[in-house]
Amino acid sequence: MKRLTLVLLILFAADGVAAPMPSFQKQVLTDKYFCDGITAGDLNRDGKMDIVAGPFWYEGPDFKSKHEFYPAKEFPLPPSPTDSMFSYVYDLNGDGWPDILVLGRVHLHQAFWYENPKGAAGLWRKHFVFERVKGESPPFLDADGDGKPEIVAHWEDQWGFIQPDWSDPTRPWSFKPITGKRKWEQFYHGTGLGDVNGDGRLDLLLNEGWYEQPADRGAE
Repeated sequence: MKRLTLVLLILFAADGVAAPMPSFQKQVLTDKYFCDGITAGDLNRDGKMDIVAGPFWYEGPDFKSKHEFYPAKEFPLPPSPTDSMFSYVYDLNGDGWPDILVLGRVHLHQAFWYENPKGAAGLWRKHFVFERVKGESPPFLDADGDGKPEIVAHWEDQWGFIQPDWSDPTRPWSFKPITGKRKWEQFYHGTGLGDVNGDGRLDLLLNEGWYEQPADRGAE
């Protein structure tokens, strides 16, 4: 007969005294279905983190004051695909104010980024990014080591990077392939980046295997 053993892990401080367990408090931003994923960033540059959820950003630290940065649309339940699957915060145009990148559903929505109006009221200026961002959980990070983030996704049967021309990020972004061609499910689950071989460069991890990033980032 198998026995189930429950292991309790206790956190200890440096002096050996048991550290207090973290506590969490639930706070509801909205009871409406506007998005599937949220993110955070200091959007008004007051030194406090704000929350981005769908078409709104909520001022920290109490998150009670919300601002609509693109036209809000409530989606019905049970879940109908929202137009905000993932959001990312980054200063895309380099003006010192964090902007918001919004990715919708793979099969339904184009990707856009919204330009921070530097504290001004009203909707944010909208910029087209790419026609479809394929892959269920596309990372947005500096994958190629150039100091700037890119979206990691697949397009036209190849994995690669969706990235802007940083001299003018308001123009449509381009796709740079990093793998050979193969049929990939548009809702592909299981995408990661990590330094698998310890050479200091991020490699692409998929369910089927991993792709090594070459020393020459311009190499095939």
